Amino acid sequence: QFLASEESRRAVATDLIAQVALGYLLEREYEERAALTQQSITTRQETLRIMRRRYEVGSGSKLDLAQSQVLLAQADTTMHVLNLDRAV
Repeated sequence: QFLASEESRRAVATDLIAQVALGYLLEREYEERAALTQQSITTRQETLRIMRRRYEVGSGSKLDLAQSQVLLAQADTTMHVLNLDRAV
């Protein structure tokens, strides 16, 4: 019985270590994806600013402006989904 309980203890310890390692890897993955998404948001905000200015001075189209708005909204949505996934 002692050997069985020792084996059980080892199995629990191994499982715990695996769960901690997985949690760490998932957190690192989230951090990487969030950083990339934030960079994308920043870039898309700047692109939208430029497209808006071009449209205002008559050198850009309404379509270009709308596409820039959509791309920014998509990046914002991606960040929101990442944060929701992390909370779960």
